[in-house]
Amino acid sequence: MKVKPSLEQAICVLMLLAIQKREIPLHSTLISQRLGLSDSYTKKVIQHLSRAGLVRSVSGKDGGFVINREPDQITMLDVFNTIEGTDPFGVSSGLADHVFGMSKDPSFDACYHMGRLDEGHNPGDVKEEALAIFAEAEKSYRDKLAASTLNELCPHRDGKLITIDWTPWLQAKSDAAAR
Repeated sequence: MKVKPSLEQAICVLMLLAIQKREIPLHSTLISQRLGLSDSYTKKVIQHLSRAGLVRSVSGKDGGFVINREPDQITMLDVFNTIEGTDPFGVSSGLADHVFGMSKDPSFDACYHMGRLDEGHNPGDVKEEALAIFAEAEKSYRDKLAASTLNELCPHRDGKLITIDWTPWLQAKSDAAAR
């Protein structure tokens, strides 16, 4: 399964904001510069995170974005669902029924005289079997994401999440790049 690049970007945004001192919002321009993305694209990623209640905007001259929940309360499933959605991985298009639904067609049996096939070995059942395999794999995948939090990814010192104000360093880098 291939995930959107914005999933990694969303995790990085959340990590930046998790480390950022809560009382000091981080401006989207600084976030986008740190990610190496355009400000407009970064804002789209942040907008998804905001709609999901993972971050919130702070208005004003010194406004920006702050994380809306503690990092140990944000699971990787929260982030995955925010970016990728909650649709199931495997959905039948009906192709298996079309291709292998011959057991329901009397002309097939009249031609090949197979009679009733063994339970579980009817090609017409392939759709349900395949989707069950994908559903089981998806459940394992989502369970693992639900058990992992943003806090586990963030840097810690002496067992505690470090917090800094990214703004002076990022602003200095931005100013140096502009020269």
